Amino acid sequence: MLNLAITFRGPFVFAVCDDGVDVYAPRCEGHTAGVFTARKEFPLYGLYKSGYRYTYKVSAPGISANPKDIVYLPPSTSSDGAFLDAPLDCDINPQLVHFHIALPKPVIMYGLNTTTAAVVGAPSTQILDWATGARLYYECDLSKPITLTPPFGSAVDITPPSGADSGTALLPNFGDIDFEYRGPNVSDDDHNDAMTCFANIAQLVGLDWWLQYDQDYTGAHVRTGGDCQAVPLLMGRVGSGGKGITGILQL
Repeated sequence: MLNLAITFRGPFVFAVCDDGVDVYAPRCEGHTAGVFTARKEFPLYGLYKSGYRYTYKVSAPGISANPKDIVYLPPSTSSDGAFLDAPLDCDINPQLVHFHIALPKPVIMYGLNTTTAAVVGAPSTQILDWATGARLYYECDLSKPITLTPPFGSAVDITPPSGADSGTALLPNFGDIDFEYRGPNVSDDDHNDAMTCFANIAQLVGLDWWLQYDQDYTGAHVRTGGDCQAVPLLMGRVGSGGKGITGILQL
């Protein structure tokens, strides 16, 4: 049973490897990051340059190993909320990483919170509904601790409350952990923050891509919180010819 969900909201690059997922955040002006459960929260910090060394590692001995390929939902770029794939020959530029999160390999990656835009410079530039976040699903024994080890100091307990706790038997045996990287503004009606953050995402892997939004819309485009809803990049998708990231760009 898939009973642990780890969710990412904000501008990220997801790099799929054989044994896990590496999540890289570009430096975005005014954005702050943190990890949240229903029980506690913990801030995430970065470096001005070379933040790929500034790693937060998620450890969960209760997670069951996934020997199969990750299942991506929706399954294709023609589906509502699909992931945007980076070319297979992309490298991470370490000078442009703000911080890095290392996670175990999930069973499913699910695209969240769609936005309608064209990715100019990509092989296909038609207007599509892209995912702006990701939820990773795991099979996990939630009675065992889940920790986040920062690049400094000791590991922090981020185990979410669930029915696996002796004192919370009324809760279902399901846990939620959220990673958020949010800007200072509640609303981004003209998509300026999203376009700037996506440009930073693309630059992180050496792509000259940018977002173009369809301006022919009606009604209010106001969101809650500070997620700019930039479109993240997915590197090394398994099962579609992906081979993982080619490595860290040597400068």
